[in-house]
Amino acid sequence: MEIDQSSDRLEYKHFRTITEKLTLTFRSDGFSQSESEQIAFHIAQGIRDVPRLLGMINEIGKYTKDDIIQSVYDVLVNRQNLDIAYSILNRDSMGNSGE
Repeated sequence: MEIDQSSDRLEYKHFRTITEKLTLTFRSDGFSQSESEQIAFHIAQGIRDVPRLLGMINEIGKYTKDDIIQSVYDVLVNRQNLDIAYSILNRDSMGNSGE
């Protein structure tokens, strides 16, 4: 599976947009700037490979079995970022937040 540079730039722009919007959302909910940025970053990292996997599944004949399995692994490996974001959110709900 080959991805061109314009696709990489679009993915980066999408990642940045998600991160910025999530940061603003968490800031407006009372999280510190630092916590908001950390949560947003880890969520964006955690879900970044999901659209690629969904696209591959949607066009199953276009990709090899190995490509699809690798994409599944990529999604699962990035799950730990969601765990980190959850941990920060949970820590705040327990009353341990800064600011």
